[in-house]
Amino acid sequence: MLSTVLSISSLLISFAILSVGHGLQNTLINLRGALENYSDLTIGVMSSCYFLGFIIGTRFTSKSIENVGQIRTFAALVSIISTISIFHILFINPLFWILLKLAYGFCISGAFVVIESWLNALSSKENRGRILSIYMIIYFLGLFVGQLFVNVDFVKSFELFGLVSIFASISLVPLILSKAKQPEEIYTEPFSLKKLYQTSPLAAFGSLINGIAAGAFWAFGALFILNSGFTVHSAALFMAVTFVGALIFQWPVGLFSDLFNRRIAIAICCLVTIISAIFIVGLTSNSSTTQLTLPLLILAIIFGGFSYTLYSLFISLANDFLKPGMFVKASATLLQANSLGAIIGPLMAALFIFIFNQNGLFYFLILNYSLIFSAALYGLFLGKTIPESTTEDFVAVPQTAASIYNLDPRFDKS
Repeated sequence: MLSTVLSISSLLISFAILSVGHGLQNTLINLRGALENYSDLTIGVMSSCYFLGFIIGTRFTSKSIENVGQIRTFAALVSIISTISIFHILFINPLFWILLKLAYGFCISGAFVVIESWLNALSSKENRGRILSIYMIIYFLGLFVGQLFVNVDFVKSFELFGLVSIFASISLVPLILSKAKQPEEIYTEPFSLKKLYQTSPLAAFGSLINGIAAGAFWAFGALFILNSGFTVHSAALFMAVTFVGALIFQWPVGLFSDLFNRRIAIAICCLVTIISAIFIVGLTSNSSTTQLTLPLLILAIIFGGFSYTLYSLFISLANDFLKPGMFVKASATLLQANSLGAIIGPLMAALFIFIFNQNGLFYFLILNYSLIFSAALYGLFLGKTIPESTTEDFVAVPQTAASIYNLDPRFDKS
């Protein structure tokens, strides 16, 4: 295990630094936008444009790697990310920020593709699972650490924007100095959403709706806490502990789905997410303090842990119906469905917030997870029987770029 980590250490260090900046960037922009009196619709459009850029960037990067290589592509994309952060503070304008969000989504997805495809080239069938686990842990820990830099004074000034720029710039160094051989890019076109739905209706529908919910939460989660009367630090901490929950619950929920039934696991995750969301609304509505209480922190951990695990469950469910060789194509399509949902989600959530004030976000989330819960129950009693011949163990997968699926141990690239 140690030799595996050492062989890819430079790539993992670059990814860790980039993930910290990424986690800080997403929360910072939304909080600063609120302090600049940007409307909820504007913040929703910003978040939607991020996911739109994310989809476009994944496609572009594969072609760029073929033309100029991994290092030059990564250097170009991360340099632009560093510049984008500074532009936010130089030109405080909602339309300009929307364009910057589009560009940021484009660049960060491309950076993920470079690192993931490189890790894939350095992996083998024997160690892909360990590499993927390390990668996912680093990703969620990076997002968690990024939130810890947020406080009210720095959000109002330039320091945090400069810090994001610094993280992006420093992430270049380990990868550029890496002695690892640059790989040939492995890129697989996803198959159609229609074919995915025919393969597993619940996985296709669930990925889309889960994307809608996740996109809404990423856009407005911190603002929900801020608008409920809590401090900026509390808003960042709330988002941070949801990522901790994702790390805590991925494997226990996955093991449960292996031992019993994926659809039951999906239904339970949705039910726990719905219940925790209801209690979060209740506690924030009746809070007499501006700091997060222990019950709210615990609820945030539970909410993040069970909602973030759904994505990996949908991938495992779809994979249960697939023959060998189809895994990467199906997973790339699931990511596409999830990303399309994430484009729609912030805009729809903005409408709910307009109608129901800040609680509208969690009303919207409860509605979406209720839809997935209903679909899971329908699939459990009336859905297709999962064939034992193609069923494989659960694997936790981060929601980064489609190239991550080449690292999944269920994918045989030999």
